[in-house]
Amino acid sequence: MGRGVDDNKGNLLMALQAVEAYLKTGGLPINVKFLFEAEEETGSANLAHLLRRKRKLLAADLAVSSDGGQVSATQGGIPISMRGRVSFEVDAVTASHDAHSGFVGGSVPNAVHALLSVLSSLHLPNGSIAVEGFYNGVREISEEDQQDLAAFPFDEDSEVANLGLKTHHGEDGYSTLERRWLRPSLEIVGIGGGHTGEGMRGLVTSKASAKVMCRLVADQNATAVLEAVERHMTKHVPPYAHISFRAVAQQGRLVTEPYRMPKDSLGNRAAAKVLKEVMGSDVLWYMEGHSVACVNQFREFLGIFTTQFGFGVTDYEAQSEMDGAYRNDER
Repeated sequence: MGRGVDDNKGNLLMALQAVEAYLKTGGLPINVKFLFEAEEETGSANLAHLLRRKRKLLAADLAVSSDGGQVSATQGGIPISMRGRVSFEVDAVTASHDAHSGFVGGSVPNAVHALLSVLSSLHLPNGSIAVEGFYNGVREISEEDQQDLAAFPFDEDSEVANLGLKTHHGEDGYSTLERRWLRPSLEIVGIGGGHTGEGMRGLVTSKASAKVMCRLVADQNATAVLEAVERHMTKHVPPYAHISFRAVAQQGRLVTEPYRMPKDSLGNRAAAKVLKEVMGSDVLWYMEGHSVACVNQFREFLGIFTTQFGFGVTDYEAQSEMDGAYRNDER
């Protein structure tokens, strides 16, 4: 146990040990190039520069990333999709400074009210996103997608209990996994303004701000989504307020495009064969709700797909101080 044992030191060590074992028993059957970079958690901001400069050196038929996991300790799985991401901040201003609510309350605009008005316009009552053009490019859920969803073991009641939820919530007409795997989202991740400390102050707030993140799915264009949201918010600002909108680099990048790859890629076929031999059953194909920048960058600069091949599972508490792995992962 220890921070990073599963995510990602243990998985990386397994890849090194596999190559070491081949070298000790007759040599590698293929050429292998190792690329180590330590910026995944901050968006791999400098990886693109390296790939652009060293295309010839790093040319390959496929990439394998140790940043991944399995469905469970006994069930193999391979992710074939990751959601993209755009983030932005919005500020609302209604006056040059805060004012005393006893003197002017009810007669001058409040920046928090203005900002909440704009933010509340982003969703419809059915949970869908109200921004015109937001869903452009979103794929219809296919029959094959439905089969993958049905095969994936997901205990909704257990998650409700573990997270302390009353219930899951999201876009009407879609299951929880459909919302995470195949539908985009827009989340207000932080909001501030006025007096938030202990006690009470009688004031009308002049400035308020919020941070918002959108998760995007295959075939959406991240830049187009960002522009659509800005147009929507500008259109819905109350006449008594000013707003400013700015994209925010998240993990070193202003936008991360969504990523999807075919199941039958060279790397996926090999990984599926190995996992069936190790786990004793066919792999499950699933999709990730988060983003890993390198998979898009390898596709963009090297023209190759990336197979994620790691052995962490949810129980390993990745990125916590109790991050760990079982010894039999090395089988």
